Amino acid sequence: MNLTFLPAHILAKRIRERHVSCQEVVTAYLERISQYNPRLNAIVTLDTEQVYQQGKKGG
Repeated sequence: MNLTFLPAHILAKRIRERHVSCQEVVTAYLERISQYNPRLNAIVTLDTEQVYQQGKKGG
């Protein structure tokens, strides 16, 4: 299951029901960014440490 293809409401439901953690979702998106951003150059600055901290706060 690729978390990055799920709609936000489904992700939220799976997090609430503890099927996935916020950390898993954050990691999936950061992996996707690292895979595609070198070609797309869509994200100029990415503070991964801050992203992980916010993910920890979410559960």
